[in-house]
Amino acid sequence: RRRPGVRAVSRHTIRRVALPAAMSVVFAYLAVRMVRPHAADLARAMAAMHLEYLGLYVVITACAQMLRTLRWATMLRAIGETPFRRILPVSFVGYMATFTVPTVGELVRPVLIRQEGLRGSAALATVVVERIVDGLIVAIGALAAFWPLRSQPDAPPWIDLLCFGTLLFFTGAMVVIGLLRWKSGAAVRLVQGAASLLSRRLGERAGSVLGTFLDGIGALPNSRTAVVVMLCSLGYWLLNATAMQALALGFDLQLGWQATWGTIGLIVVGFFIPSL
Repeated sequence: RRRPGVRAVSRHTIRRVALPAAMSVVFAYLAVRMVRPHAADLARAMAAMHLEYLGLYVVITACAQMLRTLRWATMLRAIGETPFRRILPVSFVGYMATFTVPTVGELVRPVLIRQEGLRGSAALATVVVERIVDGLIVAIGALAAFWPLRSQPDAPPWIDLLCFGTLLFFTGAMVVIGLLRWKSGAAVRLVQGAASLLSRRLGERAGSVLGTFLDGIGALPNSRTAVVVMLCSLGYWLLNATAMQALALGFDLQLGWQATWGTIGLIVVGFFIPSL
């Protein structure tokens, strides 16, 4: 029984706190489980590391994540007003989930942001657009990094696939998203009609979900939003590259820009392999 003068905690508040907390525990456990087989090697490497560079890496990565959150907040503004202080924790939890469970972890942000009154399918659309923009930037950086190696006699055969395959994939995804947005009405009617063959209710639901998804994609055609998103994206990846170089210096590794972008390209492609 609640005492007089004590404010009751709503179920919405409990759910908003409990769900991210539970997900944080699960993802932290999965991260520790992945590292455990190499714990001895990791301990030796960390013992020899210059801690000042680790601190610099953490600061730069935090700045990159803040910029990433600002980019997402700019896109979410097109589908509904949500305070930045609400978006920030969702973005950080989603960031951790992405690195723990690649690709699938991106579903965390749309699920959590629904608690702020935004439509989940529209929020998912903004995440899809984010990934495509990020993929294009990383693909161009990887192409520039690996291009000089293509002429080497001992160059591995996967270089061309990494350089051109990744660039074609994300370019094609951007074209498909643009066509869907351009012919959104026809796309909704097509999906709704196909699903209605199974069930009228399913057809209405499928059309509604796709329409909301395309509304979320509509965050980018606004020229001002597009410019902000692109600038934030470029800044985000430049900060990521800088953070990686700072971390390498902590282990006495001289990692140039070519090696940095090559490594980032391999990591991003590796994130997509589980979903293919």
